[in-house]
Amino acid sequence: MKTIERAHTPKDMWEKVKLDKSYNAALQQIDEQLLYWPEFYIHKSKQRFTKIRQMLVRKRKLKLKDTENYEIVSRKAEKREKSREKKAEKSALIERHIEEELLKKLQTPEYEEIYNVNQKKFQKALKKIEVPEEEEEEVIIIT
Repeated sequence: MKTIERAHTPKDMWEKVKLDKSYNAALQQIDEQLLYWPEFYIHKSKQRFTKIRQMLVRKRKLKLKDTENYEIVSRKAEKREKSREKKAEKSALIERHIEEELLKKLQTPEYEEIYNVNQKKFQKALKKIEVPEEEEEEVIIIT
């Protein structure tokens, strides 16, 4: 509500009045506070008060009713992760094929020397071949 005594400070010209919690008492309070105001403004302020009150009631009902927590999902991040997964699957598939080819080359005697191959993968392939032989030797030693 506007008070003329504070006209020299426009930001402080409006005064807030705390309304009663009871709806009917609050409407009576609006009538009393805006006694000399035009009927149009009194009606508008009552409408505004009613609208705000209904909104708060709806908000309380929804808060009581809805206890589920929703998770926000970023579609952009999901797309990014899917594309990364596809690329990782392709690279894993290529690595598996390389390992298989290395094993085949090592098992056939026609390739005497090893060509340009990643050393880590070559050592891994060698370990795969050597493991069964070592296990057989250990069994023989134990008996």
